[in-house]
Parts: sequence; structure tokens; C-alpha cells
Amino acid sequence: MWWLLSLRWFANWGWWLVFWEWLLPLGRFFEWVWFVFRRWLLHWRLVFRRWLLHRRLVFRRWLLHRRLVFRRWLLHRRLVFRRWLLHRRLVFRRWLLHRRLMLWWWLLEWGMLRVISK
Repeated sequence: MWWLLSLRWFANWGWWLVFWEWLLPLGRFFEWVWFVFRRWLLHWRLVFRRWLLHRRLVFRRWLLHRRLVFRRWLLHRRLVFRRWLLHRRLVFRRWLLHRRLMLWWWLLEWGMLRVISK
């Protein structure tokens, strides 16, 4: 136990040996300090646990909100697509009508030209 005589060990731990007789009567006080410290630690552990639960709740709420926003965005995109589809159907029907009318006009014109040319 040569390290008991080293100055470094004494600087770190030797004061316990020197003041041991002085610290002995304070045993009850240190027990009380230890009890209070444990209570304080327990208190802050519970505070931290409550804060963690709160953060988890906030995160879940945020996640739910994101999902709801995403669903709303999907609904919006679906509605936009259906509106565009309706527009294209109307354009297609107009184009078909236009083709039919142009066909009739062409037949009438060529028929009239045939009649006129005869």
C-alpha cells in the first residue's frame, strides 16, 4: 500500500483521514443530506419523465397533423385531377362535335360544288 504514502493520493483522498474524527459527528447530517439529495434526484427524474411524455405527445400530435395535412393534400390533388379530367372530356366532346360538323360541312360543300359544276 505504497500509494497511501504518495502525495497525489493524499491530495485527493487523504483529507478524509485527517478530518475523519471531525466528520464522524456529522454522520447524521450527511445521512439527511443524502436523503434530501435522493429526494431531489427522484423529483427531477419525475420531472424529466413527465417532460419526455409531453414531448412524445407533442410529437404524436405533430405526426397526426402531418398525416392529416398529407391526406388533405391527396384529396386536393384528386379533386384537381378530376377537374382536369372533366375538362379534357369536354374538350374531347367539343372536338368530336367539331369533326362531325366539319364533315357535314365538307360533304355539303362538295355536294354543292358537284351540283354547281354539273
